[in-house]
Parts: sequence; structure tokens; C-alpha cells
Amino acid sequence: MLATFSTVLPVFLQSEALKRIGATHFALIGAVGPVSVAVTSALGLDEPFTWLQAAGGALVIIGVLLVSLKPKS
Repeated sequence: MLATFSTVLPVFLQSEALKRIGATHFALIGAVGPVSVAVTSALGLDEPFTWLQAAGGALVIIGVLLVSLKPKS
């Protein structure tokens, strides 16, 4: 059961998300994943969260926004 819920089910969910929103949006959303893990581990597990991590996370979010908000040609 653990193998099914932790490996097989996420693969099917990712495949469905890719079909529904497209590869470009899927990749942009995936770039925010590591930032959200750092923030939630700092909030929920009392992990250290330094200014360097905050600056890196801000750069990732700004990069994702710049790519996703560029004007259509």
C-alpha cells in the first residue's frame, strides 16, 4: 500500500496534470516546489531558514513570474 500511494499514484497524478495544463505551466509550477518545501519545513519542523534561502527562493519565484507573465507574440 505504501509503495502504491508514494510512487504509483503521484506518477498518475502528474501525468493527468500534464495533460490538463500543458508542459509549460507544469514546469513553471514544479519550479516552486523546492521553495515551498523549504518554507513549510521551517514553519512546521522548526528547521533553520536563513536569509540566503529566502533570497534564493525569491529569485526562483521572480524568475517563474517573469517567464509566465511575458507577453504573447
